[in-house]
Amino acid sequence: MRTRDIDAESLAALREKARHGSVNLEAMRARVVLAFFEGSSYAEIRTQYGWSCATTAKWIGRFRSQGLAGLGRKPRATPPPRVRGLLETWLPTVIHKSPRALGRERDRRTLESLQMVCEEQTGERPSLESIRLALHRFGHSWKRAKRTITSPDLEYEAKKGAVQALAEAAPAGSRVMFADQSDVGLYPPIGAQWGDRGVQDKVRTRGKNRKVYLFGALDAHTDQLHVGFWPRKNSDAFIGFLRALLTDVPNDTIHLVLDNYSVHKSKKTRAFLVSEEGRRIKPIFLPTYSPWLNPIEITWRIVKGRAATNRWRDSPEQTVADYTATMTDLGATVWPYALPIQKE
Repeated sequence: MRTRDIDAESLAALREKARHGSVNLEAMRARVVLAFFEGSSYAEIRTQYGWSCATTAKWIGRFRSQGLAGLGRKPRATPPPRVRGLLETWLPTVIHKSPRALGRERDRRTLESLQMVCEEQTGERPSLESIRLALHRFGHSWKRAKRTITSPDLEYEAKKGAVQALAEAAPAGSRVMFADQSDVGLYPPIGAQWGDRGVQDKVRTRGKNRKVYLFGALDAHTDQLHVGFWPRKNSDAFIGFLRALLTDVPNDTIHLVLDNYSVHKSKKTRAFLVSEEGRRIKPIFLPTYSPWLNPIEITWRIVKGRAATNRWRDSPEQTVADYTATMTDLGATVWPYALPIQKE
């Protein structure tokens, strides 16, 4: 075996280091360097270990100059005590603020933006690495942001407070109910389930997604659910739902909490609500684009998760039957559905 210029003692130490476990980085570097000194070319090392010529040359140079110690990780540079002390007192005051709020022209919090803000506020310009190390000491990391939904309603807090106060203490002789509607089609909602690794389960779909529409009201105090299906999601269907709800609640005033969907405020709906038949229902509208304030949304997720997720039905009638069985098991009052199902 041909060996390159290396003394016997260093070669023996290199071989001993290379015998360590395969997950040991220093042992891996030792094996690559040893292969070079035992006669392997850069090309052969690249084929065997996947290392580039530049990386191989770097570690060979480190071994030549420092011996086995050169194969270890370099100690991390630490900022001077003055800079470290500055960052430890200054960073907590800005880390949770948007750069735009600190006078920058961007909203993304980066090392560069923190460096510029630090220089503007303190007169010091710490290195990017010093800032990065300080962020790690405070438990921060570089990670992707996520989108979140907020309501644009200028009266959000007032409307939210009014709904919560009413739900907690309804006037005598009245009930508070949260109402909503949901589409129910042949195409099932898709959800996660256990299966073989690397294989995604397939859910059968075909033809048109024929739909019916589920209307419901959830009592804020008893959690009783009143639900029914309609062939359309329009004002006539919504008024039919209100009539059924009035039948279920024959005497009390119903404070009905609704979102701002158009059928809830249509001319037909408003006329019904002021009529002799519908005047016991008092609509209360949630802030715009705030479905998280309506607890019946959680009920819909539970019902769909149990009744429909990942399951194909051959007809809307079968879908209605499965949903009805699920909601009955949950203790809901389900009104019978006998209307023809419309084709979409």
